[in-house]
This record gives sequence, structure tokens and C-alpha cells, in this order.
Amino acid sequence: MRRLASGIIVILLLTSMLTLALNIQPVEASGTIYIRADGSVEPSTANITSADNVTYYFTDNIYDSIVVERDNIVIDGAGYTLQGTGSGTGIDLCPISNGTVKNTKITNFGTGIYYDGWIFGTYGNCTIVGNTLSNNVHGFYCYNSDSHTIIGNNVSNNIQGIHIYDSNNNVLLNNIVSSNTDAGIFLFVTRGNTISANTISNNGVSDESLGGLWISGGGKIFHNNFVDNIPQVWGSGVWDNGYPSGGNYWSDYNGTDLFGSRYQNETGSDGIGDAPYVIDAITDNYPLMKTYAGPHDIGITSVNTSKTIVGEDYSLNIKVKIINYGEQPETFNVTIKANSTTIKTQTVTLTNRNSTTINLTWNTTGWDKGNYTITAKATPIPGETDTADNTFIDGWVVITLPGDVDGDRDVDIYDIVRMAGIYGTTEEDPQYDPNCDIDGDGDIDIYDIVAAAGNYGESW
Repeated sequence: MRRLASGIIVILLLTSMLTLALNIQPVEASGTIYIRADGSVEPSTANITSADNVTYYFTDNIYDSIVVERDNIVIDGAGYTLQGTGSGTGIDLCPISNGTVKNTKITNFGTGIYYDGWIFGTYGNCTIVGNTLSNNVHGFYCYNSDSHTIIGNNVSNNIQGIHIYDSNNNVLLNNIVSSNTDAGIFLFVTRGNTISANTISNNGVSDESLGGLWISGGGKIFHNNFVDNIPQVWGSGVWDNGYPSGGNYWSDYNGTDLFGSRYQNETGSDGIGDAPYVIDAITDNYPLMKTYAGPHDIGITSVNTSKTIVGEDYSLNIKVKIINYGEQPETFNVTIKANSTTIKTQTVTLTNRNSTTINLTWNTTGWDKGNYTITAKATPIPGETDTADNTFIDGWVVITLPGDVDGDRDVDIYDIVRMAGIYGTTEEDPQYDPNCDIDGDGDIDIYDIVAAAGNYGESW
């Protein structure tokens, strides 16, 4: 309740700020560009051009506000900047129906893009796509209008990033919403919204702020990345998309992923946490273990070697664990290398939300003595955008003289003492050292001692 009360107070304060700063109703004044209902642009000298009275392009940066009075319009900033002086509105959609604002950098306004359906009746169906909204009071502000699509925008360093009030059935998809001081996304008195595949990070500055996502009225919220917001979220809604699709990634989730399936009771990782993520009254039943990166995503989570020191001409085992985080079956190759030389390439097929482990034996016969870094790499799959975890570097393995169990390039008394001290131990014993198990048969026995003794006093 404290956060709710704080949130409402912030809303009232910000609304008051907007009322004073913006004077939302369009005013015939110098410094404003109008796209009239008939398609004309006033003044005609503005850096906006249109060949068809439908799509309007920026031809340079613009240092004015834009008021749109025409329905079924596309405003394409073409990568240019619309810059204000700290107040007012960047693009006022008046309101209109079926408008699009895209590819525009909008900065330093009271509100970057504004839509108010209250005075003229509820309108909507606007698309805000591929814009950069920064250093405004509100990046995007919407009131009393429905069915907007906000997709692929970068909304950062505002007071509030996206503010939607008394507006239903909106879609917020694939936006980057970060470092907004009060709230990343704020939805008040809304229903039927879908919030998916957004990265919402570092929003809010204290417990009194609204944080990453503040929502009342409910909605479907899944496949988002909530990273280091204060607080992460508050409000009501459905916070996952069921299994195997999954929920959201939470940077403060501390669960494990040892099990899979709908009830998380079958052995094997699936990229979903074994326990729900719970914050206040919010429950995400299927929290994601890594940031959501789209429907096609594979990753290598571990590479383990049975030894770090191996005698030349002997073998060691390598295990590579791979997860399909995505929503489709995938087939791909995994290549394991020692330094730049391939040990093995294997084709892997994984169903969605499933994992497997490649087990291989590396026979070091013919390999030079020395230090080797073990790397496993999965080839990127079609549609994969996050390939950083397709490569996993384990560490190093030393190929050396059999009996050089401390890896200092010689077989001396220290090696023999080390082996003698754990003589007779097996893999089940806590004292067992696989580096001393020269022949790799699971125990330290006379055969290992004999192999070391045969090289006693030798070095390389």
C-alpha cells in the first residue's frame, strides 16, 4: 500500500508538472510545425517532406514541436533528431487514428510523444516503432485511447519512460527501457495489455520510485528482462506464458535449474528456474535463468574435464552441457577444441526447453606436451540473436610426463609423495585426486605408481 500511495502521489505531481510545462492543447504559435488534416505542412519551410500526404520524412534535425491533425499518417524521422528546450511536446498526436511515428530521436521535451483521447473521444491504433526517446519528463504519454503498439524503441534517461493511463489493449514489444529515474513503464487503470520481450533495466532510484514496471488493471507480462530496477515491478497481471514458453528473467532471482517439465520435477535443466519468482503479490511460475533473447536460442552452460593434468599418451574425459532455451527444436554442431586444434565436432538435436551433455574421451597420443585451453562452440542457429553463450572456455589442461602430477614439468619426489599419500583411494573418496590417477581407471593403485616411477628424474 505504501508503494501504491507513493505511486499515486508521483502521478499527481507529474501530471501537475505536465499541465504547467506542456499546455497540451495546440497553440498557433511560432516554433510549432503542423501537419494539417488536408496533409499540408505549416510552415512550409519545415524540415518535413511528403510525396503522398501519407508518409512524412524529416530532411534534417528539427528544433520545434510537431502537432499532427491527420489520420492514417506515418512520420518517419529517418534517423534525425527532434529536439526541444526542456518543456512542451515533441510530437502531439492530437488525437488521430492509425498514426505511426518511427525512426525518430526525440529528446529534451516535457513529453516526447503525446496522445490524449479524452477531449475528442477515445481514438487509438497508433504505432510507435524504432524511436529513441530520451531526456524527457515522459518518453511516451498516452491517455484515454486504446490499442497502441509500442515496439522496438529505446526509451532511456527520462523521468518516466512509458506512461499509459486509462488505455486498454496495448502491445509493448521488444523495447529497451532503461535508466528512467521514476518509472520505466507505468500503466494505470488499464486492461488487456501485452508486455513482452522488453529489456527493462536500472529504472528507479529508491524505494519511493515506481521502478521497472508499475501496472494496475492486469495484463500479460512475459519474456521480459527485469534487470536491477528499484523496485523491479509492482502490480497485477499474469507474469508468465505457461510452460514451456516460460516467464521473465529477473536479475535478483537466486533459484537453481536442475529440473525440467511443467512441474519442474524431472531431472535435467530446461532454462527455467525450479522454483517460482515471488515479489510482493506477484508470482512468475516459470522464471527464466538467462535473459530472453528470442524464440531461437541455444547456449553452452559448462565444460568440465576429468583432469587438469594428464600424462602424454593417456586420456581424459570432457563433458559439455548444452541447453536449448528456445521454443523450437534445433539441430546444430558443437566443436570442442584444445587451443586451436579440434578434438571433436558433434551434431546435436535438442527439443525446445531441453538440455543434453556431450561426453567424449580425449586421447592425447600424438599431442605435444604443453598447456591447452579447452573451448566448446555451438554454431549459431537461424534466427539466433544472442550468440555470446554459444562459446564456453573451460580453462586449461596440461599434457606432461606421466607421473608429473603437480604439473611442474618433471617427475620428482614431490609427485611420488603426493601419490603415496592418497594411495588406494577411489573416485568416491574425498581425498581422491584425478590427476594422480594416471591411467584414469578410477583409483590410485600400483599401476599408477609404476607409470610414475618409470619417468622418475625426467623433465621437459
